[in-house]
Amino acid sequence: MSLFRRYRRHTWTLIAVAVIGITLTLVAAYLVERNTFRLWQLGSIAEAERMTTELTYRVEREREPLISLATLYKGSEEVTHEELIEAHRQLVDTTSRAAPLTLAWVAGTTDEQRIVHAAGELDWLSTGLDLEIPPELLPTLEDAQEFSPALVIGPLFQRNGTSYLAMAITAPNAGVPGVLVTVTNFDQILREVTAGLIVEGTTLEIYHPRTPGVKFSSLPPLTTAAEAQHDISSPIGQYEWSFR
Repeated sequence: MSLFRRYRRHTWTLIAVAVIGITLTLVAAYLVERNTFRLWQLGSIAEAERMTTELTYRVEREREPLISLATLYKGSEEVTHEELIEAHRQLVDTTSRAAPLTLAWVAGTTDEQRIVHAAGELDWLSTGLDLEIPPELLPTLEDAQEFSPALVIGPLFQRNGTSYLAMAITAPNAGVPGVLVTVTNFDQILREVTAGLIVEGTTLEIYHPRTPGVKFSSLPPLTTAAEAQHDISSPIGQYEWSFR
């Protein structure tokens, strides 16, 4: 009988040790998994903030063609259509641009504005004379007149499923008041910035305060619900952009 009790006590001791071991293993595995997730989350936040800073820089760098164009217009008595075409060619050649760009000069009052001449690569706003103003550009033109003489970065907008970025500044031509506008393919800029950073299992959403319900990033959506989300705001021009 004594031997049986010792055997039973020994069995229960082994079971208790096994249970404790399994419990400790599960707890350790949980802590490791939680810490690993937290490290991944912190690293992802740092990467998201770095990418936001880079994208902000790239957007603000798009002011350079407009600044060069404004210098041409404000330093000349008159800029002809042929000179605008040549200015576009030189800008593209000297900056090795990948994103398509169109330059335009708009004249007239707010109610009767028209594009006097344009030069560029966008299929819906390419080289031409006396063009109607696409309605998507009206907010940027209004901002340029409101904040004149400052250069403005207009609201992002979409056309045929592609996101675009417009910038503008007031500038006369041949004694006539007007507004200079540059329009570039924002999707192309975004793809360049996020290449190698947005990998499987991650995505980026971009929102503008003028149209908060529109997602301006053309990146693939997540295939499952997000495990973690980080929101960042960045002042770009006259607006506070939202990155998720």
